[in-house]
Amino acid sequence: MTETAGEAEPRRKLLPGPSGPTPMLVTDATGVFHGPLARGFAVGGHLAVLNASHWNRLGTGGSVGNERRMLKDLWSVTGNASWAEATHTLLAGRNIGHDGENVLEVRTRIATETGLATITTAEWLAAIERACHANAFAEESIEGFKARAQRISRYESRMRADGLLPPEGFVTSVRAYDYGRAASMANWGFGAEYCTREEAENILCAAALRAQRTYVSWEHFSAGYILGRILRFDDDSAGPFYESTFQAHRILTSDPSSPWRNIAFVG
Repeated sequence: MTETAGEAEPRRKLLPGPSGPTPMLVTDATGVFHGPLARGFAVGGHLAVLNASHWNRLGTGGSVGNERRMLKDLWSVTGNASWAEATHTLLAGRNIGHDGENVLEVRTRIATETGLATITTAEWLAAIERACHANAFAEESIEGFKARAQRISRYESRMRADGLLPPEGFVTSVRAYDYGRAASMANWGFGAEYCTREEAENILCAAALRAQRTYVSWEHFSAGYILGRILRFDDDSAGPFYESTFQAHRILTSDPSSPWRNIAFVG
């Protein structure tokens, strides 16, 4: 599957190796390391690692012209107004779409109401069907929601096998994918001169706050980000988009200098 405007991962191919940058953690010694702003930068960690760009400073090192071309081509962003609209759509968790988030909310509600740590796929599908009938959804829509839930279950099985989720864990929200890209959008907007430093820093801090309200740890956040990304791109295969983002996850959770190892998720 090719990249789309919803992905907005700039300029370079995403896979490691000769066709693109090797994912790595890059740190600016003069950058930000502590506090709310650093946490905001860390929320954008996946894309910083995938693109081998500094995680802890504003600007990607590209020219203003390149940043503007990338934003226009991938996001239809051509100035401050469209940059602000795209950024706030991401902060609101609206870019990723509703289908995945809706079915995850059904499962989370069951877990909360029953106190069960594990919800089977069959129980989840039955709850989705009940919720859809209660809201008078057409049968075609119901089948679509159930298919999305089954796809998520297959991905989560792979994520558990790879240690991205604990043995009985599951993803509660995919909004992390939007929050992470909102942090990156702050960087790109600053580099394109579509926003001031203050505006960019405010977006970074806002992205961190939204992540904190939705998740409980960097690992929990990362699982939501990865699921959101592969739901959009990997066509039920857990293919290259999964593999590349999983590689970024491993770096961010294991490198001793990673912000995820040195900045508390909630603080």
